[in-house]
Amino acid sequence: MSPLGGMVSGYRGGGVGDSGGGGGALPTVVSHVSSVNLATTATINTTGATILIIGVSWHITEGTVSDSKSNTWTQGILRQGDPSRQGVRIWYAANPTVGTGHTFSASGMSAGLLAVVAVSGIVTTSPYDQQNGSSFAGDGTTTTRSPGSVTPTQNREFLVAFYGIDDPSGSTFSVDSGLTILEQADVNPGAWHGGVLATLAQSTAAAINPTLTRSVAGTSGKTDNSVIATFKAA
Repeated sequence: MSPLGGMVSGYRGGGVGDSGGGGGALPTVVSHVSSVNLATTATINTTGATILIIGVSWHITEGTVSDSKSNTWTQGILRQGDPSRQGVRIWYAANPTVGTGHTFSASGMSAGLLAVVAVSGIVTTSPYDQQNGSSFAGDGTTTTRSPGSVTPTQNREFLVAFYGIDDPSGSTFSVDSGLTILEQADVNPGAWHGGVLATLAQSTAAAINPTLTRSVAGTSGKTDNSVIATFKAA
């Protein structure tokens, strides 16, 4: 869904109703939203979420993220293969203040996508587990992008992949390995970089390297960056 927000009722990314190892329930997406050109998002209802996760792309200079409920945000993995172009990062707020009328913002950076997912069923302390990232300079031919493999240390972890999209425009997007695209926006050349946020609640811990396919190959010399992080279930 892009760029408007949405509620996903009963979402189970790794198999509906599958409790995975340890007998607990899979983490569940509560709501999600995104905004192009790093504008403040529309409001969503994050009630019940135990973690908030942001994937963000920007042009050249990175800034910070914030939200309307004054949560504390922690930096996750960063990837910026070409410092004169696009960068991407995952941020998260553990054990957050949540509720109705919740918005999200970026400051000190511009020309990207801000994509947010609120998730329940994640531990409230030290939720961040594994991470990886990669950069790929467009060659005018290749249409696939992968962040690199991660292997969660526990069953039932929640995986978030974020892919930055550089020139040219006109692509549609898909992600394999069972991930669901929650938010996406194509690049708008000269205005903002695009991005794709995809997630999976993985029943049993296993190595995964989800591949994004963009229908139009990247422009030669323009770098797409991809990152992935995993979060521990309660």
